[in-house]
Parts: sequence; C-alpha cells; structure tokens
Amino acid sequence: PKFFGKNKWDPFYEQMIAVNFFMPSARNDDTIILDHLEDILDLDRNKNGAIAKRVTNNHWLFDIFIIHDNINLGLSSFSVIAFNIAKNVSPHKVKKSVLSTFKYIGENGVDNEILDQYKKSALLDFYNDDNNYANIANRLGRAELINGDYHFYNRSYELLEQLTNEDIKRVVNKYLNEDNVYVYDLQINTDKKRWYFQFMSFVAHSTVMRFWSPFVDI
Repeated sequence: PKFFGKNKWDPFYEQMIAVNFFMPSARNDDTIILDHLEDILDLDRNKNGAIAKRVTNNHWLFDIFIIHDNINLGLSSFSVIAFNIAKNVSPHKVKKSVLSTFKYIGENGVDNEILDQYKKSALLDFYNDDNNYANIANRLGRAELINGDYHFYNRSYELLEQLTNEDIKRVVNKYLNEDNVYVYDLQINTDKKRWYFQFMSFVAHSTVMRFWSPFVDI
C-alpha cells in the first residue's frame, strides 16, 4: 500500500500478474522493433481489438493489461502486466494465455489495418519532431549516450519506415517465448479478500462488462 498509495479501488483485493521476457540491449535493432510492437499492442488494446480479446479471453481471464518495455544499455525487458480487481486468477493461466497469444502473433502477425494505422501515426510524430529543435537535440543525445553513436538518432524512424509483419513475427518468435519468460504475482489488500468477490466478478463480467470496460485506455 505504501508503494501504490491510495486509489479508488483501495477497499478491494487487487492482483497484478506480470509476464516478463528478456530483451537485448538498447543498441540492438530487435529491441527497437519490440518497442514499436509495444505501441502497436497498446493501440489494439485501446480499440479492444483481436489481440486484446485473445489475451484476456474476452476479459474473462483478467480485467485489463498494459504492455511495458524497460530498455537499458544492458539487459532489457518486455512485459505484459495483467490487473484484476476483487478477483484471484492463477498466474499459470495468465502466463499460458500470454504465451499462446504471442505464438499466434509469431505465426500470423498483427492486424494489417492496425499496423498501417500505427505506422502512419508514428511517422507523422517523427515528422513533427523534426520541426522541433529540442526534440532533435534530445534524440541526438540519446543516440550518443544510449546507442553509442549519434548517427543512430534516426534508427527508430528507419526501422519503423521499413517495419512489416515479417519483422514482428521474427522478433516475437525469437524473444517472446516460453524459454525466455519469468512471471511474478503481486497481491494487494489480501486481508480484504472476500468469498463473494468471485461471485460479484462473475456477474459483472457476464453482464455489464460484455459491452463496456471501465479499464480500457488507462
């Protein structure tokens, strides 16, 4: 509680399950592609798209998830973090669902419409950044300090411009698999866990949350 502070769900039992994968250093092109994949999956989640429905089992398995990558000069990580309110879920089931989803992406890629939408939006952001000297200076500094050479300041842009589903399938199969995964389960307010929470959760997910999710776009 001291770490998370007060929030509107404070009276309830809460669960956070993180399924994590190791990535190479920030200087590796694959890490940059995985960083783009994070944004693509966020876009799909906000649309309640096919990937979001698959990984959450249409929100039956967990309420909401976020994708987070932690990119460093050394070992980096790519994480799928699932949240539940007033519901307890087996970390094994979440891990199985995440691995199954990435296996599907590794075989089929992501929706081409979402991929195209992301590329157009992100490339427009890069174009707008080129009119802002502060952003250019920031990218030059990061390229020199993080990537090791200021010539890499446009590398993310270059990889995005060339990005295809074949690139996505390759990095997903290489890094987001069972041989490269670790999981942790964090439970908050365990003293407030009640027997009737599971029943409440079932009713909520089988009625209201079939049509509306308060957890989308967090």
